[in-house]
Amino acid sequence: MSILKDYEQAMPSARRQENFGVKGGEVKIIKGYRFVTKDLKSEHGGIQWQVGKWQKLGNDEPLGLCWNGFHGSQRPIDSLRYNFGTRWFECEAQGKILKDTDKFCASEMRLVREIPNKVIQEFAIDCAWRVLHIFEKKYPNDKRPRQALEATKTFLQNPCEENRQALPAARAAAWAAAEDAAEDAARDAARAAAEDAARDAAWDAAWATARDAAEAAERKWQNRHLLNLIKKEQNAS
Repeated sequence: MSILKDYEQAMPSARRQENFGVKGGEVKIIKGYRFVTKDLKSEHGGIQWQVGKWQKLGNDEPLGLCWNGFHGSQRPIDSLRYNFGTRWFECEAQGKILKDTDKFCASEMRLVREIPNKVIQEFAIDCAWRVLHIFEKKYPNDKRPRQALEATKTFLQNPCEENRQALPAARAAAWAAAEDAAEDAARDAARAAAEDAARDAAWDAAWATARDAAEAAERKWQNRHLLNLIKKEQNAS
């Protein structure tokens, strides 16, 4: 039976099932993103994919997130949480579809176009650049993370052997800087323990609200930037 069983934990949220079958002679399709293994198989379920070919469930069981159905995410940033495989694809789904906040499962799905790993690599570097100022504000004389990012960016733009050989040293330096920062953070956390204990509930609630809002805003930027990188790569190919 063609059953895809994803064993990642489902996110708690409202879920709804929609039927995207034929209506008025037109088949409604939703677009999404998903990972597969290097040989185009589902990591859970053993489905053998072919680009452009529709896969249909071969059973009468109801759709179930993380249990029965072909899974994907409508936003690329959400898809990165479910990287069950090493190859990333744009996909399309139709038929019966069960939606969650960050993923969906469908009774029919096909792979449309592969997204090169370079897109994810560039995205990771851009996200790191975006928060580098936080590190450098506290450690203004430590240029190791910046140099590692510059070396990685240079290699992606020009993957020659010389630039490749520069990567290990840059990576090691960045890890060393991160470890140094972690030790400092541990000391800071110990000093702040008494202050944390003294915080009242009102302050905790205010901080949690601000943190959640900042996280949501950052996720929106990440998704928008990732979409732009995907479109840029698509236009260049």
